[in-house]
Amino acid sequence: QKKNNKTLTTPNTAGYKAFVEDNKPTMEEENPEWAEPKVDAELVNKWYELSNDDKNQYELMANDDEEECDEEDN
Repeated sequence: QKKNNKTLTTPNTAGYKAFVEDNKPTMEEENPEWAEPKVDAELVNKWYELSNDDKNQYELMANDDEEECDEEDN
């Protein structure tokens, strides 16, 4: 089986950032031998494997967090 060598770009969305916050600690705990770039690359791959529904859930979580921060600032 051929390996896909296509480099995926890191998404710059609030949803992706929420996904990383949610998943990075677990991934680091399960793979302590991985360096930071490897963890980040795996998170990007996992993000692209998510269904649009799952991505939308993270976008909604991120938007809720932003609204809470805005309310605290006011």
